[in-house]
Amino acid sequence: MSLAERYKESIALTAQSRKVTPYGAQTASKQPSRFSEGAYPAYLQQGDGARVQDVDGNWYVDYIVGLGAVPLGYNHAAVNEAIQLQLERGLISASLPTPLEEELASRLVKIIPCAADQGQVRFVKTGSEACAAAVRIARRATGRDLVIVVGYHGWHDWVMVTANPHPGIPDAYSGSFPMKAYPEAMDYSPLVMRVPYNDVECIAALMRVYKVAAVMLEPTLLEPPKENYLSDVVTLCTLHGAVSIFDEMVTGFRWARSGGQEYFGVVPDLGVYGKGLANGCPLACVVGPERFLRYADVISGTFGGECLSLAAAGAVLDAYDPKGQSYYVDGPGILDPNPIYLQWTYGNQLLDFCKELHIPNTGYAVHPKITYTGAEMALFLQETARRGLLMHPAGLNISAALTSEDMDLTYRALKGAKEAMEAKVPLEGIIPPTSLFRRNT
Repeated sequence: MSLAERYKESIALTAQSRKVTPYGAQTASKQPSRFSEGAYPAYLQQGDGARVQDVDGNWYVDYIVGLGAVPLGYNHAAVNEAIQLQLERGLISASLPTPLEEELASRLVKIIPCAADQGQVRFVKTGSEACAAAVRIARRATGRDLVIVVGYHGWHDWVMVTANPHPGIPDAYSGSFPMKAYPEAMDYSPLVMRVPYNDVECIAALMRVYKVAAVMLEPTLLEPPKENYLSDVVTLCTLHGAVSIFDEMVTGFRWARSGGQEYFGVVPDLGVYGKGLANGCPLACVVGPERFLRYADVISGTFGGECLSLAAAGAVLDAYDPKGQSYYVDGPGILDPNPIYLQWTYGNQLLDFCKELHIPNTGYAVHPKITYTGAEMALFLQETARRGLLMHPAGLNISAALTSEDMDLTYRALKGAKEAMEAKVPLEGIIPPTSLFRRNT
């Protein structure tokens, strides 16, 4: 069967969808052009465990995992049960707060280190919204405007003004702070400055010149932090009266239950979480001490207390903490494997496969990235999908729902794809434009 026939419904739906949906998907990282279009599935119709089925009926072991949002796997029994029980109670969003808000917030402040001092939580729906909320809180708390960012923090104007170009964002957001000593600190605006990861001296230099409201960074993504980098950033913020914010969208519920601050043992002022918090349901939050969250009164939305997602998140916390203990890869022995342990275990197994088969990669076991580029990456995606793997060129995520059978299939698919690439099989799909690989999930 040709790949055009294998993906007949995906190809037809792509053409139809582009008529009514910009680029054929509601999320930029999921649009068909991000992959080997024409030789890759474009739309899914169901999932179970670590596997998903496309609209043509083909099944895959999924290493995209909803862009990291479904770490417990699809159709998770306990999460489904919590949603169903809540749904039977009536409204998805109540006219007044429900006890679910307090219950989930109380659980989160007990497990997230930055909330240890009279912690509070503000719930929102998306990671971009949570990052914007944290910045609003920091600016109110400090009375300052300038925010330093390290990494990707959503699509909103306040941070995407640092992208070049940034169409649709008013010119009033943009500007230039000349930093001749640090030319790598690029893309300035009067309100936000982007600096490279692992360059604490750049942050220190900026703080000597400007009054900074906050530094927001991902604790890590693919590159490990240099020794003392995270703690030095937090210390600098404390010394200069700025707010340190860890964006834990990717690291939370993956590196460790509460993310980078738990895994690396460095506690910021605020943390923002989303993605895996409700295993696919739309929920994100800002977490921190009351002395900062008192400024969250202006952050408000109709669906902040949406009940199904709160109920799902409660089931997620149960799954990560069945015995009141938190484990990660370097933790104690585990009788009933915790999802963090499973993600690290299966991720390390995947990296072992890549090493044996000489498939180039970088990153962590729980979030690796295959580093082929251009036509090679398009061919790799084409050939792994042909053999039953769903992978993303910008990075992979590991599901705790993976099984030994899934890993056996993964090895066979990677081996077959590598052999096909070495045999120089023809590329039947379209090479994704390089410009699409900037993170914009």
